Amino acid sequence: VQDVWDEVAEERAEFEAEAPGTPEREMEFGDLLFALVNVARKEGIDAESALRASTAKFRRRWAAMEQMAAGAHVDLAELSTHGLNDLWDAAKAEE
Repeated sequence: VQDVWDEVAEERAEFEAEAPGTPEREMEFGDLLFALVNVARKEGIDAESALRASTAKFRRRWAAMEQMAAGAHVDLAELSTHGLNDLWDAAKAEE
């Protein structure tokens, strides 16, 4: 598996070497995702199932953040990154 992680590191470096917002960077991002899927395969993990589970977790936590913000009469769009992270941590702690 370490060889595959080395490939992930190589793909990340290639991604970071491309200019932001370019088609080349987008292509390298796809290569990085593909390398991560290969890690999952080597680890016996169904990458699609893992992504679905993470997405569901994110959606639960975001919904909790929205409820907390509404309860405090706060607009999420107006919060700083720090404020959003605080709400995220609170939502995470509730799980």
